Parts: sequence; C-alpha cells; structure tokens
Amino acid sequence: MKIQKPKISYIEEGMFGVDEPGYREFSHGSDKPFSLRNLEIDSCVFRNVDFSNVEIEGVDVLDTVFENCDLSNKVFDDHLLQRVEFINCKLMGTTFISSGLKNVRFDHCLARYINLAGASLQKVMFDNCDLSKVSFLNTDLKEVEFVKTSLKESEIYQSSFRDIDVSSCDIEDIAADPDSIRGMIIEPMQSIQLAGIIGVKFKE
Repeated sequence: MKIQKPKISYIEEGMFGVDEPGYREFSHGSDKPFSLRNLEIDSCVFRNVDFSNVEIEGVDVLDTVFENCDLSNKVFDDHLLQRVEFINCKLMGTTFISSGLKNVRFDHCLARYINLAGASLQKVMFDNCDLSKVSFLNTDLKEVEFVKTSLKESEIYQSSFRDIDVSSCDIEDIAADPDSIRGMIIEPMQSIQLAGIIGVKFKE
C-alpha cells in the first residue's frame, strides 16, 4: 500500500507556544500552558515537542510530521488528519473519535488506549506500534495495514476487518464480535486466540 507523504515545501524554524503553527518547523516549545483551538495545522514539522501543557480542540492537521513527540491524551475528535506522519511518538490515550484519517502513518508509536470509535481510516499504516487496548467501535477501515503491531486486549466491534492482514501482530485477548473479524487475515496459530469469539471449543 502506498501512502502519500506530507507535502511540505516551505519550512522556517519557530518556537512552539510562541509562534502560531503554520509552515514551520518546531524543535522545542514553551513550558507555559496554551491552547490550539479551531485552527488548521498545515505543513509543519514537530520534533521532540511535549504537548502535555497544550489543549487541542477543533484542529485539522494537514501535511504535517510529528517526530519524537508526546501527544498523550490529546483530542483530535471530529476533525481531519490528512497526509500526517507520527514517528516514534507517545500517544497514550489519544482520541480520534469520529475523525477522518487519510494517508496517515504511525511508525514505532506507543499508542495504548487510543480511541478510534466512529473514525474513518483510509490508507492508514500502523508499523511496529503498541496499540494495546485500542478501541475500534463502528470504525470504517479501508486500505489499513498493521505491521508487527500489538493489538493485545483491543476491542473490535461493528468494524469490519475483512481482508486486513494482522498475521504479524499480537492479537492476544482481543474482544470482538464475530462479524467484525470475519475475513480477517491471520496466521494459523492465531486461530486459537480467536476461537472463543467465533464459538469454537477445543477438546481437553
């Protein structure tokens, strides 16, 4: 699957929390709490930025790279993320509820407890990520790829994983309804982990 990379043609250095995001590269930020509300982050690169003191609300993200950033517990609900890369980021408890993710790549991210309920994912890759206890509820998945990613204890309900390959992933103790995992591509040993969901019992 080919994912479009962020289109970033012009970058100048700025200080996050002092300069407004827009066509800038941020490698550090202010310790002073501040808010990003009802705006568009476009053509930015964030490196080694801790968003702990940043309130994010009503933000669209376009053509942007987050590298070595802490975005834990941030809220990207009901908005658009397009041509975005998260590289080696911390996304613990981050929510993308009812958001649209298109051409988005998560690379070596710690993303336990993220919430993708009601989200639309198109051309999205999770590469070597920890998505333990992720929530897929009524999530629309089209051309989504999981590579060596932990889906341990994830919840998959009313979300079709048909033709999605999780054969290189950890799917231990996932909770799902049978329709959601019908047609999921797995390797033979993983069938043991899904047996209970589809109502199969093993003879002792």
